[in-house]
Amino acid sequence: MLEILFYLLLALSFIVFVLPLSLALSARRSHPEAPLTIEIALGLYRAILGVGLRVQPELRSVHISFFNKLIHAPCFTLKRRSTPRSSTPISPPSDPAEQTPEAEAPPASTARPRGAMDWLRITTAPTIHLVGRFPRAFSLNHLSAHGRLGLDDPMQTGALYGYQRALMALPFKRLRLDLVPDFGRRGFSGRVDLAIGIHLGRILYHALRFALHTGVRYAIMRYTHRSLRIF
Repeated sequence: MLEILFYLLLALSFIVFVLPLSLALSARRSHPEAPLTIEIALGLYRAILGVGLRVQPELRSVHISFFNKLIHAPCFTLKRRSTPRSSTPISPPSDPAEQTPEAEAPPASTARPRGAMDWLRITTAPTIHLVGRFPRAFSLNHLSAHGRLGLDDPMQTGALYGYQRALMALPFKRLRLDLVPDFGRRGFSGRVDLAIGIHLGRILYHALRFALHTGVRYAIMRYTHRSLRIF
């Protein structure tokens, strides 16, 4: 029994930390005056199976997602909390003569410039490395938009359509745009889908590397009294 549990945990850790998760965002609207429906789904590798949230103007529900598609049933409806009005009694105005003068707060102690510079030297280089490598933990699976789009100015609508055709001429296989210009009505109607991959293993690796790098620089400055460079 323990061996089976161990292999199950090992397989789950492999799926979660090695294989990328899939986060899908979807927004659709039947016509420009209709309310917007938003769907958010988080699934395992290639969105084979996961859980999703559907947000509508008067309803929020949780569904099971299958390949980034929310299954209508079974679902769990989330109830909105009504904010109760506060019934605190209004106190009568007090006599100014009876009010005791409040003690003045002591001035806030300013941090030493040397301490701030030391922490800047410790954390700047690890932060730069983290910011440079952190986007690698995310990947774009696909981005698509289908429907009709109109702006206030018909000339801007036509120019936007021209930019779309020029963008679609580029070799972006994960980008699909099919927006029909609507010169007579302002607004958007259609569907927009975005799916990104999240690599939890890379996020954990970069976080541990940042912590180790910062800890080593802190130990060098603390125990060797060496002046570190900011970059």
